[in-house]
Amino acid sequence: MMLTMMCGAEANGIFAISYKIPTLLSSVTMVFTQAWSYSALRAENDADRIAYNNQVFSKVVAFVIMAASFLLLIIRPFLRIYVQNAYYDAWKYVPCLTIGFVFNTVSTFIGTSYHVNKDSKGVFRSAICGAVVNVILNIVLIHSIGIMGAAVATAISYIVVFAYRAIDTQKYLPLRITQKKNIIGLLLVLLMSVSNFANQPWRSLLLISSFIMTLLVFRHDLNDIWSLLVKRFKKGTNKCNC
Repeated sequence: MMLTMMCGAEANGIFAISYKIPTLLSSVTMVFTQAWSYSALRAENDADRIAYNNQVFSKVVAFVIMAASFLLLIIRPFLRIYVQNAYYDAWKYVPCLTIGFVFNTVSTFIGTSYHVNKDSKGVFRSAICGAVVNVILNIVLIHSIGIMGAAVATAISYIVVFAYRAIDTQKYLPLRITQKKNIIGLLLVLLMSVSNFANQPWRSLLLISSFIMTLLVFRHDLNDIWSLLVKRFKKGTNKCNC
């Protein structure tokens, strides 16, 4: 709405395309958040729940960072085929939105602690903080840098929600958020995001190298993630056959 008012319908259309791509990945990550919600409820009173929940958290972070890295690897050639030339510039806003997608998915995961502990106010407060930041930044940044302003505002608002929940939910469940591999993975996502804007021949090499490094960083999580995906897929298939 604000983007349309300030930059026109065409700009809003381009942003809608760029926003749709990370949203598709968000749908995939629902596999993990749904599985986590059930497991968290079951493990609420387990003696080893902190260790177990940190293990699940580690898998979710690994999956979302690898998914983001894959998206950043293919986004430019994909949009070259997927959309008309007039909308190809949508790729410019996907890197920023992808970073937001990473933090949004992780904050959704962390927010499960509110539901387990019946703290609906925590969910509401964190969401309000993100919404307020989003509105303010949209007003300021869209006026200054157009569509990119909307992308930056969205990403920052997701980061704010993540930060709020990461701090506030420590009273319920201390998660090891700043693990070394998580930080390295996030830095690689940032590197790939910036690399997409380069038009030199080495861009593709840097993107591929960064993606491979991301897989290596989370190599120990890949098998567990694949097993969970296959399990959820078979479960969904069995339901459809019924």
